[in-house]
Amino acid sequence: MAIYLTKKHTNLTNREIGNTFMISPTVAIKAARNIEGLMAENKEKQKRVESVVSVFSA
Repeated sequence: MAIYLTKKHTNLTNREIGNTFMISPTVAIKAARNIEGLMAENKEKQKRVESVVSVFSA
């Protein structure tokens, strides 16, 4: 989830995100897409992600 949130809420490139999490840019893309897919399939997971975002938005 951290990679997804970093990608969604920053202007970092996939390379920069990869460097931050010590993974390749391709893995960063796949990780973010994985969370997007889980959220699309499961509304409970979507609510959990939105809950985390709301904590940092307050």
